Amino acid sequence: MICSICKSDSAKEKSNSFEFLKLYAKFRFLACDNCGHVLLLPPQSDSKNGQEYIREYTDLSSKLNKSVLSRVKHMVNKYDLNKSSSVYDIGSGNCQYGMAFSNLGFRCVAVDVERFNTNYSPFIYSKDLDAALSEEESCIFFF
Repeated sequence: MICSICKSDSAKEKSNSFEFLKLYAKFRFLACDNCGHVLLLPPQSDSKNGQEYIREYTDLSSKLNKSVLSRVKHMVNKYDLNKSSSVYDIGSGNCQYGMAFSNLGFRCVAVDVERFNTNYSPFIYSKDLDAALSEEESCIFFF
């Protein structure tokens, strides 16, 4: 299918059969292999009603999912990430990855357009990312 962002023919339909299955309602989405854009498909969508539907089924607790922590530990070891670096979790959703990085001793900042998990801090809105980056010397970006 055609991606609505980069216009390539790299978008594939997928479903949310991943580690958060118990926290979210089932939904389908298009994921672009070229640019990484994700588009929710009806009945959920990028509309206000679609976002409210997803928010209704999102667990906003600060409880960390063990499979997420395991994945982050693997990535930290594989890429030998430096704990003195700040991690920016771009598109943080319910902050599970931010919490996992924080649990491992990193300073992880959740970055998103709206705040799902008010229990996790630090958090910045994407429009404030440039200002935050100007204050940090070493950064790791996680999407």
